[in-house]
Amino acid sequence: MRIVYYAHHHGSGHLRHARRLQRLGVAEVVIAGGPGADVVLPPDVDPAQAHTESAGSPFHWTPTTRTVRDRFSQWHRVLDEVSPDLVMVDVSVEAAVFVHLAGYPVLHRRMPGDRDDAAHRLAYATARRLFAYYPQRLEAPGFAWQDRTSWLGMVAEGHPLDASAIEPATVVVLSGAGGDGVPSEGLALAAASTPRRTWHVLGPRLPSVGAPLPANVVHHGWVDDPTPWLARAEVVVCGAGHNTIATVAASGRPLVLAPEPRPHDEQLRFAEHLGHCFGVPVVTSWADADWASLLAHPGDGRAMAHGLLSTTEEFRAAVVQLLRDAISEAPGA
Repeated sequence: MRIVYYAHHHGSGHLRHARRLQRLGVAEVVIAGGPGADVVLPPDVDPAQAHTESAGSPFHWTPTTRTVRDRFSQWHRVLDEVSPDLVMVDVSVEAAVFVHLAGYPVLHRRMPGDRDDAAHRLAYATARRLFAYYPQRLEAPGFAWQDRTSWLGMVAEGHPLDASAIEPATVVVLSGAGGDGVPSEGLALAAASTPRRTWHVLGPRLPSVGAPLPANVVHHGWVDDPTPWLARAEVVVCGAGHNTIATVAASGRPLVLAPEPRPHDEQLRFAEHLGHCFGVPVVTSWADADWASLLAHPGDGRAMAHGLLSTTEEFRAAVVQLLRDAISEAPGA
């Protein structure tokens, strides 16, 4: 079986999902998308030409530019050359609808967030199946396409960490790619309200516009592997991106969720579902949160891991079933 996987360029998670699918070996997978993909498509943004989608458009992004024409021309060449049995789109309404109109069956990724707009409804309605990288219990109540959705689960990004490595009063803040990171002003207030704790911040951080950060904040920037820092953490404060959650849950460390701004309130809604299912506290405003109380009563990371994470074998079986269902649902199959 041949699959073309479209990996969106925003953030690092889409490409990581695609690479994991390749490693499973359940099909021949060719990845198309941004930098790092097997086939790098031209950009969909022309810096010289601004674009605002018209009101009432059933799409999110349809500028009439040379770069977009080049992108879709290359996209069609990939489809024509590979001749895939299925095309997995993670994620783009425009790419998915183009594939559908070009005559290929589409599997479109279902993601958390407020996605009841016309563009998402169009993508969901024209896809043969939807797939989600989380368990069904985290799906939004009343989601209209549940009968055509396969929940593949979330694979652990790491392993449980020994409690003996914990350094008391150590807070580790983990922020993922794809956004601006932790707000400096809110971080300063959080650290100032907990002077006996040391805050280690991994990932990007907004530049300060007011007073300097308190002395109990250490910003390490990007790190290749957060595991040594998570091992030291008494409490982890993290965003609610997929890979961040998979990493922190695997560690088993106590945690507080601080979702970062994303389109369609993706992280906020995912954090709310995690909070509802696993009792993890969710912070919607760094500046207004009672950090002393939150850090004294964090969520149970091991309990969340038990209810959230799948083994690689379970994930592989779910992917195989998704592909079988998609092929069997072909017209005339």
